[in-house]
Amino acid sequence: MFRSEKDVKRFIYIFFLIGAAGVIIHFSRSIFLWLFPFALLLSLFLMLFYHRPQFDIRTAAGLIFIALAGFFIEVAGVETHYIFGNYFYGSTLGIKILNTPLMIGINWALLVYATGSIAARLTDNIPVRILTGSLLMLLYDILLEQTAGTLDMWYWKDSNVPIRNYLAWFLIAVAFHSFMGWRKIKPDSPVAFPVFFSQSLFFLILLIFFKVV
Repeated sequence: MFRSEKDVKRFIYIFFLIGAAGVIIHFSRSIFLWLFPFALLLSLFLMLFYHRPQFDIRTAAGLIFIALAGFFIEVAGVETHYIFGNYFYGSTLGIKILNTPLMIGINWALLVYATGSIAARLTDNIPVRILTGSLLMLLYDILLEQTAGTLDMWYWKDSNVPIRNYLAWFLIAVAFHSFMGWRKIKPDSPVAFPVFFSQSLFFLILLIFFKVV
């Protein structure tokens, strides 16, 4: 696919920088927002394609479980307003079932894998890995929430993000990372950090453009 890992990392950085520019430019915004689910799928595919030592059934089953669990948690959140707060989804994340985009479950799996891989490269201590991965996901969500409505991803009642959302996000992240540890699934991809960093930078650029400039 790429001649080296360096090439795929460079591609990911450029890909999301172009994506940020495409969203900022008004006449191309709708096209780039429509492409957003495909960007998430591509990110997950590239991480798993370069998974080490070899992508196996255990890892696949674990990620499928997280994607399904994440989706149904979000369904419960949208329908009851008890988990994250009072919110509803826009159209950017694509096809919905039960008022919830299918892509949101895949995004949970993507983020757990990416942050788990980053944490695993920092330490072999499982509790520390769980905490590190969960904190990275929390920081990502704090950044993402600032532009989610602007990007037609989801909307909060009165446009206020409740503290409950961040607490629930962190606790669910802890549960998913703990599940990975319990099942002895160790995410390991050299592409995980570029994916996580590029997506975070993508939302930071949009935050600066839409909220600061």
